[in-house]
Amino acid sequence: MATTSKTILVVDDEEDVMELVRYNLEKNGYQVVTAETAEQALKKIKSILPNLVVLDLMLPGHGLG
Repeated sequence: MATTSKTILVVDDEEDVMELVRYNLEKNGYQVVTAETAEQALKKIKSILPNLVVLDLMLPGHGLG
């Protein structure tokens, strides 16, 4: 399988879920960065400019209701 230099930010407050997603993405050649809070995610988005963000919509403190 061809490798890719695409970076994906995975945001989830459940470590088991985040690690499962990370494992599967890395297995398929993606570079994965993780965050456990919305604040961490915003900082990482600004600093690394990921190609994709996988976000837990039920993340506490995200401000969506």
